[in-house]
Amino acid sequence: MQRAVVQVKSISALKVYRNHAGKITQLTEKVIPPFPPTTPSPRSPCVDLYFCSPVEGSYFDSRSISKYQQTLVQKLLPQAWSHDPLTTLKLILHLPGEAFYAAAVWLHHNHPKTLACNLLPIADDGGIASVLEILSRIDVGHSVDDYPWTWTRMLYNISRQQNFCANPFVFRSSRAETTKEKASALLKRRKTIAMANKVAERYDRDPHYRFLHDRVSDLIAECLKYDIQELNKLKHKQQQQQQGEEGQEMLELKITSAASYCPSRPNSSKAPRPTGLLYESIARKFPLGMRLRKEVLVPLRQAMASRKSVQDHANPWGYDYHPFPRTECPIFKYMLELNEAIATKSKSVPELIETGALLPHQILRYARKFEQAAELLWERMVEDLHQKQGKLNNCLVVCNVDKSSWFCSEAGPLGLLVSQLNSQNPWKGKVVSYTRNPRMHLIPPGKDLRSKCKFMGSWEEKDWGDKDWEKEVDAVKKVFDLILEVAVKENVKPEQMISKVFVFKEKYGYKDLTWSGIRSSIFCDYKEIQRRFEAKGYTVPHLMIWSTNDGISPLEPPECSAEQGVTLLRGFSDNLVKSFLDNDGEIGLEEIMEAAISGQKTRLTLTRWSADWKSATLLYEQAANGFRIAKDYEKAKEALEKASKGQELISSPWDAAKHMESAAALAKELGKWNEVADFYKRASELYAECGRPQPASDALAKGARALEDSMPDEAIQLYTDACAILEEDGKEQMAFDLYRDATSVYIKSEKYTDAAALMLRFGVSADKCNATHSQCKAYLGAIIIYLYLHDIKQAEQCYNDCSQVDAFMRSDQCRFAGKLLSAYTDGNVEEIKKLAQSGTVNHLDHMIIRLARKLPTGDVSALKTHASEDQEEPLDEDDLT
Repeated sequence: MQRAVVQVKSISALKVYRNHAGKITQLTEKVIPPFPPTTPSPRSPCVDLYFCSPVEGSYFDSRSISKYQQTLVQKLLPQAWSHDPLTTLKLILHLPGEAFYAAAVWLHHNHPKTLACNLLPIADDGGIASVLEILSRIDVGHSVDDYPWTWTRMLYNISRQQNFCANPFVFRSSRAETTKEKASALLKRRKTIAMANKVAERYDRDPHYRFLHDRVSDLIAECLKYDIQELNKLKHKQQQQQQGEEGQEMLELKITSAASYCPSRPNSSKAPRPTGLLYESIARKFPLGMRLRKEVLVPLRQAMASRKSVQDHANPWGYDYHPFPRTECPIFKYMLELNEAIATKSKSVPELIETGALLPHQILRYARKFEQAAELLWERMVEDLHQKQGKLNNCLVVCNVDKSSWFCSEAGPLGLLVSQLNSQNPWKGKVVSYTRNPRMHLIPPGKDLRSKCKFMGSWEEKDWGDKDWEKEVDAVKKVFDLILEVAVKENVKPEQMISKVFVFKEKYGYKDLTWSGIRSSIFCDYKEIQRRFEAKGYTVPHLMIWSTNDGISPLEPPECSAEQGVTLLRGFSDNLVKSFLDNDGEIGLEEIMEAAISGQKTRLTLTRWSADWKSATLLYEQAANGFRIAKDYEKAKEALEKASKGQELISSPWDAAKHMESAAALAKELGKWNEVADFYKRASELYAECGRPQPASDALAKGARALEDSMPDEAIQLYTDACAILEEDGKEQMAFDLYRDATSVYIKSEKYTDAAALMLRFGVSADKCNATHSQCKAYLGAIIIYLYLHDIKQAEQCYNDCSQVDAFMRSDQCRFAGKLLSAYTDGNVEEIKKLAQSGTVNHLDHMIIRLARKLPTGDVSALKTHASEDQEEPLDEDDLT
């Protein structure tokens, strides 16, 4: 069975990355430009950069372009970047041809990471070839012919050898050609070897170039992986069709052009090429054992091969490659969907009619084919603009468009829209015809959209010459005379006078003559018009003449000339119309520039690859070590904070916690105690994320020990939290030292009641892990602390409560506590001191021993008197027992 022809279509590299939005980011870092700004311009440096760009292939010669590139690199780009880096980057991608490559090389020299991180939008706009062209120009640099054996030297030697030839015509010319070919091959080989060595040396030496080189190889490798996966899927479908598992259908393959521009494999028998390093870098990004040329490039290049002749349906491998495939117009698709929804009376019609879905000229372009859809979209657009209540509700439109091209024009629909926005009498719904004798017309309000268009198209004058700009200037004067006449006749108040007059035209004629002529004449005659209006007590309206289709190249920026009261604009784009409507008819140089760079072309230019936190973290760690050696602890601490954040973002909380502990140690050296507490707490949280409670508790303990003298309350809280972590993990025995340290801080702070309570908690924790000896020592320590406070009742209460525990009741510590309390009850000071020196006390914690050595701390004889009084009971005479 004959294999069906596969339609192969080329797609953008951006579609390969549509599922990798996380890998796309924005500008990197701002770098100080190498050239300081010169005398400030009255307008923005970004505007100078945009409007000073030449159009290659037009009236600019090669010398002008070369001079412009020099000005671009030395003046325009540094000034614009220092003013607004974001806008400058968009403008760089908007530059044409050689100017773009010159700007790209400048960007690499001054802001290398910005260029490397924005390769994807560059490839989307200019193709992968533009990315490789940038890399090759950076490889060549400014020393293309810096070789001792140049082509000029070769020709000089050949001419010297020709003087010794016998035959000046036959023999000399043949020998010269042979020598020339050999010299050319030798020179090419030597230059190739020198360039390959230069690229390899620069890759090892220059980290910025290595970063760019790796990003280029990443981009091409990702595109090739996507392409070969799609090709393998296609081959699988073809096998299923041949086996009859699936029905016969038209197969389609969508791949990028990466295989066409991928460098070839370097040949060991020939001279090394500069692109060999890039080929090797791309090959290393494929799985081990997968041969790049045989298994990837050859199949893809077969799919992208062209047909041998026009009569063939496919190339020899059964593919029909379309490098520039036709795509369905999204506006037509949208209008068709909306028209079908209206015809079927679907409930989704209000959802399809979005705000600002289409522009006026886009709606009228399909008004004859989709009349109902166009009517609904037009009504929605007028309603939305009415709600803004901007300056467009007090203006007058002057328009003249050919009737035959009304639905294909840009000026006519824009004029019709603005005329419907005017809501003040006597100008409401009126339009002035831009003819030899202008007249004011009222557009019928009740008619449909097509009828209004035909009505406005009927004003055309056949003998109205586009090249006769003097007649057009006279027509402008007559328009203002007509406005003034209507204002006087209708007794219009000064505040009711229109504020703007918009003249929408298709063209002015020839670029150099007509535009310059009408510009100078309008600016001169406007002053006379201004005097006429002031004589009647009115303020002259602002005049704007917009020539939407004047033969200007799409690559050229629109021209805008503005003086007081007059704005002349040439050029047209969808973004310019959006800017006009959004800014209430205000159009200036800034608005034109923003409109040019706000489209789909530059919407993605501010994206970049995802942040390389792995490499950044390594650099932060190296920086921290360097700052620590230099004893710059503040910067070392900041670097460790960022290194910890980087480790956390690359899913390594253990290393992040280690860096936090190091930052806390440096904060301790600097005496920043609040940061010490915060860093150790964060380190504990990171250890807990790893499932390591022991290091988490140790981090809090380190922080507590660092804060014992400066912030004792915070230290006690950290000790308590550390104990809680260990107890939750069932490791109570490991918390004993923490309880002792916290008790010591309480005693240093003379918070004895809290210290005794903590010792009781210590005993409960010891009871859970059957540490009887530690439990009894903790209970005895609590009793001694109460005795040190000379709170005998609380000490006895504590003794009675602890005696309820069998382990303590049978212990030596319990018997010692009973003897000590009995000595207090008897008021025997000597016995108390003797007991304080006994071996039982010597085995307690050191802070408890110090307190015991100071017993008694109060008057013990009074306790004996109170005890004897309590023992003597009064004699009851009535009691006979």
